[in-house]
Amino acid sequence: MKTVLAVAGVLLCTLGGLAAQENVCQLSPTLAVGGGARTSCATYLSEPQNRTFYDAWILGYISGANSYAPNFSQVGSHTDNRGMLAAIESMCRADPERTLSRTVAAYVDSKTAACR
Repeated sequence: MKTVLAVAGVLLCTLGGLAAQENVCQLSPTLAVGGGARTSCATYLSEPQNRTFYDAWILGYISGANSYAPNFSQVGSHTDNRGMLAAIESMCRADPERTLSRTVAAYVDSKTAACR
């Protein structure tokens, strides 16, 4: 839980610097990411022993995106953590060469009403 909160805090600080952007859809391609986010989906899928680390990053990213754009539909409001992580896993299986950060950004964009 501490890891999730720390990741969410870092994301909130990063996202705060981008507050001048009007559309959350423009956020995803401009973020500089580190840690597990730079890994490929193939690595995410092949390292079950590190899944807790990756999942914490994913959920922190989604929480940060929701905090950045509270007036847009909140990602995950119609599902739970397992549902979101299952969707990310499915997206990774469809494109294993894409980075985890791009996959999560695409998921957030697909669930945000302003991006449809």
